[in-house]
Amino acid sequence: MRIVLGVRELRECLTDSEEDTWECYYSKFKHVFDPIFENIYRIKPEEARELLKHVDFRISLEIAERFLKDGGLEKVESLLERSVELCPPKEDFDVYLLVGLNGIGGTAKKANKPYIFLGLEMYEALGRLSGTSALEALDYLVPHEYAHLVRSEHLGEWSVEGLTVGELAVHEGIATLFPLVLKDDLSLEELRKSIGYNEVQINYALKHKDEIINEILALWDVELDEEISKRYFLTNFKGNIGGRPHILGYFVGSWIVLNLLKAGFVICELIKMPSDEILTLYLEVVR
Repeated sequence: MRIVLGVRELRECLTDSEEDTWECYYSKFKHVFDPIFENIYRIKPEEARELLKHVDFRISLEIAERFLKDGGLEKVESLLERSVELCPPKEDFDVYLLVGLNGIGGTAKKANKPYIFLGLEMYEALGRLSGTSALEALDYLVPHEYAHLVRSEHLGEWSVEGLTVGELAVHEGIATLFPLVLKDDLSLEELRKSIGYNEVQINYALKHKDEIINEILALWDVELDEEISKRYFLTNFKGNIGGRPHILGYFVGSWIVLNLLKAGFVICELIKMPSDEILTLYLEVVR
């Protein structure tokens, strides 16, 4: 495992022009950003300039420096070491702690080798989203992305392109529960924090869980499209979609995995298992 910190490079690239700053910084980490643009933003690299109107790299640098001052780098290293010990990867991987374009806290992708990307400019926002401190939010973000990396290695699911609703729900459910296993705490309060819900959102999801689970099961084999993704899987920093909590697909996947773990299944077995097999276990053993 190699950790690459990109704060010094941003300092060196920083100018009064956001576009010039970005072109300089992007040139140093092109191999990291290109798969993110292709698979998450679904844009060409040159189209990233359109996102710069929402970016102030001086503010992003200040947040990244607070991350370092808070001991964020040391915490990331410790969390990754514990994650690797709990569930080893198939091959070596890199971790990039970079400043992105104000949209992605973390993701796992593959270029020449698997890698985890953490967007340092999102450090404080992710804490606010789940009602934790910025440093505590790393307890959930880092193992979450590591779990995505390991599952993607085994199943080849490096992009949401072509995935079904069920495949993504399980992917996110396993990634959401992995931090709880690392903490040895499968409580609903930890589940709330790991999903990034507030008290109102988790209470809504729990109250309506049978209805929400049935919605996802009815769409299980349907390939993801923009409407389904927005309704069930895309983070909305306002927290709600159409009067309901956002990312309910995460909640359903998490509920399935949580109940399998409570039934005695092991996270490192589930992390390698196709989503249909996991659903079968859930329906047979739990439901």
